[in-house]
Amino acid sequence: MALIPEHYLKAIVAIGSPQQSQVSWQATGFLFGHLLPSAENQEPHYKVFLVTNRHVLLNQSLVVLRFDNYGTGTTQFPVPLVQNNKPVWIAHSDPDVDVAILPIDGNLLYQNIGNISLFKDDTDILPLYSAKAKDICEGDGIFVMGFPLGLVHQMQNFAVVRRGIISRIKDCMGGHSKDFLVDAQIFPGNSGGPVVSKPEVISIQGTQSINGCLLLGVVSAYLPFIDIAVSKQTGRNKISFEENSGLGVVYPVDRIQEVIKQFLMTLNPVVQSAPIGSSSILVT
Repeated sequence: MALIPEHYLKAIVAIGSPQQSQVSWQATGFLFGHLLPSAENQEPHYKVFLVTNRHVLLNQSLVVLRFDNYGTGTTQFPVPLVQNNKPVWIAHSDPDVDVAILPIDGNLLYQNIGNISLFKDDTDILPLYSAKAKDICEGDGIFVMGFPLGLVHQMQNFAVVRRGIISRIKDCMGGHSKDFLVDAQIFPGNSGGPVVSKPEVISIQGTQSINGCLLLGVVSAYLPFIDIAVSKQTGRNKISFEENSGLGVVYPVDRIQEVIKQFLMTLNPVVQSAPIGSSSILVT
């Protein structure tokens, strides 16, 4: 019994930086499709974006994206992040929101890897207003997907999936917080990965069961726990230790939609990706 749709797993992208003759895989992203207006009875068309964190792309001039080739291996694309001394990616207008998008030429991506899997904003997402209506609350199950510690599979782009729960979300639903917290093991490399709801068939009386696996948001980082060693002789702080508290910060899918709205208002350039070893092309 599958709890996570296969196309979700294929939409997840490893993000790395070139290191001499190899790539150092450092973060996660995922392909997100924004439904474009179309005439009645026409096939739906989507504008494709790579979603990740602001801190993943910040101060980078080029990243490498690693895509799944639907059972035939992987393809890596070098993607320059700067054109004419300006970034081609878009960060959320609120500097405290760690969400960014990179517009992708979906047609060129399709030509190079075949089928493209997306988290689609008309069928696969659970924004805050819908989450509230479905009685999403603390204790509900979630899955976190990505590439912690740079754990990419040699032959395929298999993401690592970990189970957790929502720890605090009501303040985010009420507009008092920009993010929500999950209890899940999150490590460096998970940054930018998707968080989805865990389907449940049982719920307490008076609440709804969550019968779908939907995109809730994007991982930013774990909350650190700082412990300090104090000198018994001087009483002064000597060494500080940073530990993983087990709590992770997640920005809701609403923040992704807000950045896409920014993009559509400014009409930034579209990134066309080319296979690694050749130059990526940027077009307006």
